[in-house]
Order: sequence, then structure tokens, then C-alpha cells
Amino acid sequence: MLLASAGCGRSCAHEERRASSDAAPVVEAAAPSKVVDASADVPDKDAATGLTPEQRRSYWEAVLEGRKRTLAKKYEAAIASFTLALDAVPDDARALSERGYARYLSGDHERAKDDLEFASAACDPKDKKLAAQIEFNLGLACDALADSGVDDQMRGAAVGHYRRSNELSPTKAAAAKMGGCPGSWGPVQIDTFPSLGDAQSKLDGGGGEAWEALEGAPGVFTQASYGSTGVLVPIDAGRYAHVEVGMTNLWHCGTLGEVQAVKLGGAWKVTYQAHRAVMGPGLCFCEDGAVCDAPGGLQGGGPPCKCPEPMCPMSCGPANLEEGDHAETYLDAKTGAGIWRVQISHEFLKDLRVDVDLSAHRFHATGLGCIADIALPK
Repeated sequence: MLLASAGCGRSCAHEERRASSDAAPVVEAAAPSKVVDASADVPDKDAATGLTPEQRRSYWEAVLEGRKRTLAKKYEAAIASFTLALDAVPDDARALSERGYARYLSGDHERAKDDLEFASAACDPKDKKLAAQIEFNLGLACDALADSGVDDQMRGAAVGHYRRSNELSPTKAAAAKMGGCPGSWGPVQIDTFPSLGDAQSKLDGGGGEAWEALEGAPGVFTQASYGSTGVLVPIDAGRYAHVEVGMTNLWHCGTLGEVQAVKLGGAWKVTYQAHRAVMGPGLCFCEDGAVCDAPGGLQGGGPPCKCPEPMCPMSCGPANLEEGDHAETYLDAKTGAGIWRVQISHEFLKDLRVDVDLSAHRFHATGLGCIADIALPK
């Protein structure tokens, strides 16, 4: 079992996210087409265990205020309210989701997608209604990014999110949008650097994690950072090409992933597969560091916690469940020029068959409404 850092308690991952995403607005829909009743009563009981009544009250007051502000189209203020809710209950899937939806409505689609992806990772799989809402709103954010030209390959991801939403909790809105192909593909742009040192210094950003050799791929290096992982593969004349993939580091108990790089004749194939970890209650302790038992924590047989707010870091299980993004990036091993990129959620791989035939310079895709026979760029 992996244990979240004891010194962080429950707030570390939330503080890390705030550093990169607090600057813009967002909200969530209770059903894909309408916002939750902003006047809803504060529940007597809360799924967020181990919280004081004051924390629960602060959380729900902030959420309800955020919903009112969202309905009033005061998106910046709504985002601030949902952020206050996250201060009270860090890593809460609902508050993240509502902030993400508010950001979507405000036009900040990239940050909306970030919030909603974190909400999906934090969501209890048993809460299918909330999970369906998050998936639907992720589809909206991906469609908006494709419409704006930021990433036209988001269109397939959007279909996948609508499809998952409808499977979790069927709605007419999701069913109407889930048609089409839940995969994305197309040409890819790759940055190249004159040397490994030059690449690492320019991509480090002044404070990234150390670059590490990728096991089983001589000369290939990876750097796990917040939100994504960089991969450096060697090309001719001592140069290196940079491929960016999804997260491989631990975000609380959210998404992790693995990277593989193999040489296929005159091309590199870099594969990324996301994994999902498992989250559960951890042991609690007070200021003295001694383990004790508290509501919502893992019961270790110790004495009851006497402090008013014991620390109960969440405990993370193995992340061996393949779930989420599956991406394959192909690039010329001599020049570093991008050839092709395919991105599909792992759950669709069994029904969506794709083949990148480098020798024939063709790409094929069939299944789940996907039909493609495309000549690869030379």
C-alpha cells in the first residue's frame, strides 16, 4: 500500500492543484442539462468522513453559494466559492466537478478539463450519478477545445466521455452526443533538440523532477511532472526528440500511468497507458504522532483520537488497473519528425481496432463507428 505523506494530511494534492488552476471559473450540472438546485438543504450526513460539523457546514455553504453564483452567471465568483469548498474538504470530487463546469461556462475550457479530470479521478466509483455528470461535462470541455482549434483530436475523446456518461447513468442528452468514433488520431508535431543536455535544461522549467532512464529502452529518458510526463528519445547526430504523454506520477490516489518506447525500423513508437489507483481510509494520528482511531479513518485497534482534528492521510492501493487514456505516438527515428498519434480510452480498445502500418504508410481503424483508411504523412 502507498501512504499519502503524513505531514500533508488530506490537503497536499489540493494545494498542488490550486497552484496551477485557481485562476479561472467553473461549475457542475446535476444532470447533464441542468444545474443542481442551488437552494437544496445541507445534508445532515456527509460522505466526507472524519470532518467536524463546522467543516461540513463550511463546505456545503460554499457549494450552495457557488451554485447560486453559477445560475446568476457570475462565474468568477462561483469559482471562488467552489475553491472555498475545496479548502474545507480537499480533493472533493463534487466541488472539483462544479468548479470545472463553471470554468467551462466561463470559456476557460482547458482549466475546466483539468478540474473535471481530477474530479473523475477522485470520484467514488459507486457514485454513478456524479461520475456520469463529470463524464458528460468532460465531453463538453473536450468538444469546446476541439471547436476552438486548441486540439482537434479532442473530438474523439469527447465522444468517449459521452458514451461513458450514458453507460453510467443513461440520459437523452448523453445518448444524443455519444454517436461517432471515441478515438482520435492525426499528424503530430514533435520538438527536437541538439543534445540531451539542451533538451533537459530547456524542458526542466527551472524546477522539474529529475530525468530518469526509461527501463527497457536504451537512451530514452522520462520526466514526471504535474499533469503530464515528458519523454526524450534519441534521433540522429546526438539529437533528441520530445514527446509529451499523460501523467505517470501519483496524484493523490488518482491517475498514474506507464510509458514504453520501442524502435520499429526507422521509427520510434512511444506508448502511454493510464492506470487507476485505489483510495481508502488511512491510519489517524494526533500532534504527538501516535496512531489512534477516529471516525472515517482506518481502525488500527488503537485508542480513540483525543485531539479535535486528527490527521487521517488517505491510503492508496496498487495502481495496476489499466483505465483511461491509451496513446501511441510515432516519430521518425532519424529526423524526429512526427508521423502519427492515436489516442483511445483503454475501455474501447477491445472493440475499436487500430493499426499503424509504417511499412505501407497507412493507418486503419474500424469498430464503434470508426472507419478510417488514411495515408500517413511522409
